[in-house]
Amino acid sequence: MSHAEHHTLPPAQDPAVNGLHAIEPPRTIGGILRNLGPGLIIAGSIVGSGELIATTKTGAQAGISLLWLILIGCLIKVFVQIELGRYTISHGETTLAALDRVPGPRLRVNWIVWCWVAMCVVGLGQLGGIVGGVGQSLAVSFPLRGDYADAIRMPAAGTLKSYLLWDTLLLNEWDVRRHLAWGSADGEEAPEPLTADQWQFVREKNRTTAEQLEQFRAADPQLARRLIEDVRSLSEFEARFRQAGVPAEDEDAADDPTAAEVSRRRTELRKAFEQANSILLSAAFEAGLDAKQHEVLFRRSEAARRRFVRGQVLLAQQLARLDEEDLRATEAAVAVAQLRIAEQELAAAQQALEAIADGGEDAELRRARKQVLLADAATRARQIIVDALVEPRTLDDKFWAAFAALFTMVLLFRGRYGLVQNVSIVLVVLFTFITIGNVIALESTERFAVSGADFVRGMSFGLPETILGERNPLATALATFGIIGVGASELISYPYWCLEKGYAKFTGPRSADENWVRRARGWMRVMQWDAFLSMIVYTIATLAFFITGVAVLHNEGLDPDGMRMVGTLARAYVPIFGESARWLFLIGAVAVLYSTFMVATASHARVYTDGFKVFGLMSRHNQRAHDRSVSALSVLVPVVCLGVYWSGINPVRAILLSGMMQALLLPMIGLGALYARYQRTDERLRPSPLWDACLIISCVGLLVAGAYGVYSHL
Repeated sequence: MSHAEHHTLPPAQDPAVNGLHAIEPPRTIGGILRNLGPGLIIAGSIVGSGELIATTKTGAQAGISLLWLILIGCLIKVFVQIELGRYTISHGETTLAALDRVPGPRLRVNWIVWCWVAMCVVGLGQLGGIVGGVGQSLAVSFPLRGDYADAIRMPAAGTLKSYLLWDTLLLNEWDVRRHLAWGSADGEEAPEPLTADQWQFVREKNRTTAEQLEQFRAADPQLARRLIEDVRSLSEFEARFRQAGVPAEDEDAADDPTAAEVSRRRTELRKAFEQANSILLSAAFEAGLDAKQHEVLFRRSEAARRRFVRGQVLLAQQLARLDEEDLRATEAAVAVAQLRIAEQELAAAQQALEAIADGGEDAELRRARKQVLLADAATRARQIIVDALVEPRTLDDKFWAAFAALFTMVLLFRGRYGLVQNVSIVLVVLFTFITIGNVIALESTERFAVSGADFVRGMSFGLPETILGERNPLATALATFGIIGVGASELISYPYWCLEKGYAKFTGPRSADENWVRRARGWMRVMQWDAFLSMIVYTIATLAFFITGVAVLHNEGLDPDGMRMVGTLARAYVPIFGESARWLFLIGAVAVLYSTFMVATASHARVYTDGFKVFGLMSRHNQRAHDRSVSALSVLVPVVCLGVYWSGINPVRAILLSGMMQALLLPMIGLGALYARYQRTDERLRPSPLWDACLIISCVGLLVAGAYGVYSHL
């Protein structure tokens, strides 16, 4: 196809129209630095979803073992990014126009462009998750009704379910406090706030706790006595502290010396419970565990077992504090336990139906189907109760997300390149330095420092251990691979920002003139500096977020997800700066998440507009139509993304799904880059053999990641 059939640039960016305004490229480092910008915009788009959320979640799930994959994910894509930029500068064509040239099946447009359309649909879910993250951060920082901040204090349903699975095997503060407060005698009157079902649950747990304490007294009477005394002492101490007028959630942040004493006693108690559970697990292992318990606990490393126990103990502390306020922890635990029973009964009914489906009598089949329907209805009813208790609908985060979307519409409706560049740079620099400082501070501590041996292990191309439940850290990491560094979306949008910056029109229309070759090489050199320097920025940020996730979240068995995404991520800052660090984090989280939302919205507006031209849905060279489309999409995209978040989507899963789609598109973009290099590149601008080798390695890496991503999900 001819150049004219693929030419979609508006007049303001077209080298052929602006040929008289060609500018000589800068030759000094200072001149080059003054002409940077597109890469920093892309960095602003990357850091929010890839680095802050996906990378930290990968560190939380996998630990240090996938450091090599994170580092490769940042470094490997820049060669494809620059190759696409080279083609745009030299040929005056957009990324979609270039990809539309790749040979293969066509249905109005190239097959790769259709794959891009699929990625765009899923990408709106990613932006919905990001604007939700902005809303969550603002809802915690500046509560309107207070419903969101209150809701996330309760652990998620899945977390509670996992906790209760092991509650009969491990000894925890929540159970001991309840045992000391209410006893275990069957005849004892239930506390007034508890229902009959809840009190039955408490009696069963108290009996289990009494048995554990009796077993523990025989194993280590001194430590058992210390645990009971410390739990009773801490409960009384906290009660006096609250009576003094300091809210429980602000204890660690208060300047009162009593607050520091509460924190110190709680830390000592946590360590004592970790020691006690280590003894109990050893005894349980000798006495025999069921197959699932044995597989989870004793086919993993000692460090993984300690981390699991630490997570249980920390969660028990959280539940104990919640129960002292209004018994909400007991109420939620009972609901989750009843849901689990209902799910087991549904599974048994389904198995019974399958067993008689082929040869059973009609009456038996009807009874079996009826049991399945009843069990399913019971499960749904229990799920509604659990959702109301631990996953309630909140409004604060949605109101703030709406504010962020509205602000973006106003900002971008008339905002052009300079505004996007300046705002994104300020926001990214703000949070990146906060995170790097936190990592440096973490490395100065004994508990959270990542050792040199850990870094060596992280670069040894190993794979993570299997994690409890259904969490798959490798799948999370592969999804992360698609969006950290320069993701597929950013690879496509980067040349559009190069066009708006003016690299192509400064070069001038392609010609046989050697002056054009000199200008092209010069502006490509500026573009390479831009891409590589931005790579350094986002690689440092990525490693900082990953190490933070490893050092704190992984170490404490935490995993950011759902409506608690931002609240869990904020925990990464507490060990160093105290509870006041939540403010430091939340300010930065708003900055980096909003930067991503704003830049991604601006990028989508430009790429979607070009997509309309490639599909032939709008005039290719009408500047007024181009500007109107960009402005309209700058309003429409935030509205759609807000609707996605308001629908109740899980922000983290939406972001990771988009990451997986981008990982699948990466090999196709790599193919497009290879086609541009070997079939379309002007021979006068041919790069060195070393560059070609790096480009090929980069494309092979993208292919391997994409193929493995498909394999791991089949």
